[in-house]
Amino acid sequence: MMRTKHLVCVTALLTVLVGYHGTVAQVCFVSNYATPGYTYCIDADGIYAYVGVMGLQIIDVTDPSSPSPTGSMSGGPTLDVTVNGSYVYVACLNCGFNIIDISDPGSPTLTGNYATPGPAMGVDVVGEYAYVGAHEDGFLVIDISNPTSPTLTGSYDTPGTARGLTVVGDYAYLADGPSGLQIIDISDPASPTPTGSIAAYNVAQDVDVAGNYAYVADHSGLFVIDITDPTSPTLAGEFVDSGNNGGVTVAGDYAYQARDQNGLQIIDISDPTSPTLVENYITPGEAGDVAVHGSYIYIADYDEGLTVLEIGDFPSFPVDSPVGGESWCAGESHEITWGSCSSSFYVMIEYSTNGGTDWEPVTASTPNDGSYSWTIPDTPSIDCLVRICDPQDTEICEECESAFKISGCGPLGIMTETLPDGTEKIHYEEYLVATGGVLPYSWTLVEGELPSGLNLDTVMGSISGKPQEFGTFCFTIELQEDLGATDTREYCITIGEYTGMTGDINFDGEINILDVLATVNHVLGIEVLTGDALGWADCSGDDQVNIIDTLGIVNVLLDIGECAP
Repeated sequence: MMRTKHLVCVTALLTVLVGYHGTVAQVCFVSNYATPGYTYCIDADGIYAYVGVMGLQIIDVTDPSSPSPTGSMSGGPTLDVTVNGSYVYVACLNCGFNIIDISDPGSPTLTGNYATPGPAMGVDVVGEYAYVGAHEDGFLVIDISNPTSPTLTGSYDTPGTARGLTVVGDYAYLADGPSGLQIIDISDPASPTPTGSIAAYNVAQDVDVAGNYAYVADHSGLFVIDITDPTSPTLAGEFVDSGNNGGVTVAGDYAYQARDQNGLQIIDISDPTSPTLVENYITPGEAGDVAVHGSYIYIADYDEGLTVLEIGDFPSFPVDSPVGGESWCAGESHEITWGSCSSSFYVMIEYSTNGGTDWEPVTASTPNDGSYSWTIPDTPSIDCLVRICDPQDTEICEECESAFKISGCGPLGIMTETLPDGTEKIHYEEYLVATGGVLPYSWTLVEGELPSGLNLDTVMGSISGKPQEFGTFCFTIELQEDLGATDTREYCITIGEYTGMTGDINFDGEINILDVLATVNHVLGIEVLTGDALGWADCSGDDQVNIIDTLGIVNVLLDIGECAP
């Protein structure tokens, strides 16, 4: 649980994940708190995060989305912290082993100190003893039964540089830098004795134990060591990766590793012989150490302070704004915001004005930092949506919860100056166009009458239908926007008399199946056509009505032919 950067070396401890033992779903960013100076290590109990900085900072994380400082104590670079009861036990680069009283988290105080010969790099506490990895001075056992006066009980000069460690039963498992994993018998605290070891692949930084396996964090990756026989540990499996290793947390079937610039890695260890990477979340800073409580992951993120993540079933890009119901004006700038539950570096943003049927680009690519300033386009609609997508896999998208409005918001006005004329019995459809105001609009016929057969859609502003009489018709339309402003405009439509067309035997203004049946009945002698109807049935234009005319009208219906004029 420690991190040194630009110091003697980089050191990271492994801490055991408490409380979350389910199948890994997703890791989602929750918050970030900028500590004063760099963060090197961390421990957490769900109420407070204890962060190693130049000294110790205690941060209230009862609301993980809004961490707040509680207390602090200055000192040297803190490379490891372990919380046990009312005390925090600290491994310090240049001030040895410290015991800090946190019974009042707002005012932590130094209770005791043991001056290690060199840097203290790692610490674990069990019962009345603290076990310290003291770099070139090896492994130390310190009696803490009197917290005000810790004393050295025993030591073992390891062959490497003692760093992170964990204690289980009668054994201490120590990451010994270039000398790999050291297993030390501590059944007699006054005389710690080496029991077994296995060489490092690069530099062993930290170790944790679960069952019959030790999980060693090494600069070359994660190595799973079978410790069934402590005198003869053997390599069971490995996940090899380049880069500096930081803290690693093991819980259930997964190991969680802080991997410096490579962020947080989640490794499936259900088969210890074949550890497999299942998630790589890039943190804001350089992930150096990790502590986990419940479903929350607390990361010492070096130059970015404390980063809080959450494990759970989350959408990849949950949209926070717009959420639905907003009314945004064309030309204004509004923030599109989202949560980042994906390791994608960039996102694609799109919007829809028809409830998600069609999508238009907002931006093809923008950093996945949770916010984008959008200048609202002049595309008025009451059925707008925004969605955030992974640009590398556009099947991964998240939409806002419900529709919002885009309105012109300028002076309200009906833009349509005139309406086209029509013809009796021929379908008519025309949309009135408006500008400004706040959607939704409401359209009303306030004076005069529409041509018989035409109707006004009060929501869409369309005038449509099949005119049933010819003549000139004048009327006044009123437009009202959501805030009550209105505008009116007068129109006149002239409907011409319908004079028929070839194929329209029943003279209803369109060619349909009834006209086909009329020619069939005529050809079969069931109902003989006469007068104008006989002329309209002559689709071929040969002055007679027969099966060729029937086929011609069918072709018109199928849009693969037309009748002679």
